[in-house]
Amino acid sequence: MNKTHLNVGELKDQISEKIGDPKLVIPGVKKELVDNFLESKEFDSYMQDRIHRWLIDSHLINARLQRLLTEKQFNKYISTADTEEGREALAASIVFASIRTYEKGKNLGEHRNTCTEYIGPLH
Repeated sequence: MNKTHLNVGELKDQISEKIGDPKLVIPGVKKELVDNFLESKEFDSYMQDRIHRWLIDSHLINARLQRLLTEKQFNKYISTADTEEGREALAASIVFASIRTYEKGKNLGEHRNTCTEYIGPLH
């Protein structure tokens, strides 16, 4: 793996160039006001936490419904997400593990995984 320094801003720009940026138009509200709000640090922080919560909810609920996690494991994962930092770490673990699992399955010609491969081991 290449250990060179990566610039998050440049990576975001690369993604935006490929998939575009969403546009939000709110009737009766000036575009400048909407843009200022959407570009604020406070809104960015709020949205990051919402995204982390969505990832955690969707993956843990799915894993529990598929009986890939026991109730004890499910509760242990939830308890790691009781702070903003905990949610960020768990969401990152879910994303990174899913990329590794996807790449592993792609190389094997299949997309099969277990829950612990997907969301990472409990610590």
